[in-house]
Amino acid sequence: MRNNIRLGLERGTNLDDLEMRADDLHVNSNQMAYHSHQVRQKFWWQNVKMWIIIAIIVIIVIALIVVLSVLAAKNKI
Repeated sequence: MRNNIRLGLERGTNLDDLEMRADDLHVNSNQMAYHSHQVRQKFWWQNVKMWIIIAIIVIIVIALIVVLSVLAAKNKI
């Protein structure tokens, strides 16, 4: 009978430890979700900035080509 009581107490202790570890895991998973969202947002903005820079460069190149072709056309006339 004492053995059964001791085993019951050990199981209770083990369950408490398991519950504590589960709570820690839950907290850590929430933190990871928050940080992964921040990282995803950071890289999304980095990608947007890169596309804006590429678009500006393309616009400048097109404007340069247009200006040079207009100047070349004026010199021929």
